[in-house]
Amino acid sequence: MDTCLELSNVRLDPRRTTDCGYAVLQAYKDFNNQPFSPPPGYRYVMRFTGWDQLFVITGDEERYGLVFQSLTDTSRYLIAFRGTASMLDAYEDIWVNTVAFEPHQTPAGFPADVWVASGFWSVYSKRGIGMAASMQTQLFQILDKYLPRPPKTLEITGHSLGSALASLFALDVAVSRPGLTVINSTFASPRVGQGTWKAMYEATYGLQSSTYRIANWWDLVPTLPPKTLLGYEHVGQEFRVAFYMKDAWVPHYVSRHSMENYLYVVSRAVATPSQVWAGSFPDAVPPHHTMVSTDPPAQAQPEWAEMIHTLSLVPEPAG
Repeated sequence: MDTCLELSNVRLDPRRTTDCGYAVLQAYKDFNNQPFSPPPGYRYVMRFTGWDQLFVITGDEERYGLVFQSLTDTSRYLIAFRGTASMLDAYEDIWVNTVAFEPHQTPAGFPADVWVASGFWSVYSKRGIGMAASMQTQLFQILDKYLPRPPKTLEITGHSLGSALASLFALDVAVSRPGLTVINSTFASPRVGQGTWKAMYEATYGLQSSTYRIANWWDLVPTLPPKTLLGYEHVGQEFRVAFYMKDAWVPHYVSRHSMENYLYVVSRAVATPSQVWAGSFPDAVPPHHTMVSTDPPAQAQPEWAEMIHTLSLVPEPAG
């Protein structure tokens, strides 16, 4: 039987959160050339692409996200980034050496030491062979040239790799278009940058209070790239959930990370007064075992990525 449990957590707006999760799933559908539909109360505007680089001069342009416009407030737009969905995406994910964050329009005095992961930055900023414009350029062209009404509020969202891209874009908008209101809601976000990145994002440009980082306590990806070993830092306010596969003897990383599973749990949590949901549900990942959502632990999330050499010996929780 499902129960609602109390947890001291950042509060999420139920409608915005479920709209964001739904929009991300549509971006995955678009990548897979499947029909998609806008969230309720939105209309589709356009898609954007990114470049997955391989061996410096080769790579592939891929569909990465969708732009939607609110029907009730036509100055509000929802921009959704999908996560890792191809081998080239995974190749970009592994590059954790740092490069400098370069805004679309760099103001005077912007520091040169805002270090971010090179793989995420490459997808966001590179323009490959045959590509009309980089993802970064496309997104600002959309804001400045192609939207049917000038935006005032940008709802930005993403899952996994898409969360990293969403956060890069969120800071870029704050720097390059300071008149816009930015709300960034991410699912299963990895860490994007190091200490100066965090300071610029949260304090200098004030995005800490409007960034909501939804993370499964059992998910490996939010502990990447490693904090202790490489100095990467999370940004924003954490909204924690906890779900895992029932009666499993080894960790099921994909099920713990699935966007469909995230949305199943989070959409039910935000609909409760406590914004915590406990219960069982079918795994969205084949062969569709049973998943369990519980009261999230209060202690800091273990650095699963730094413990990877022992994880294969640690069973999923009982129950």
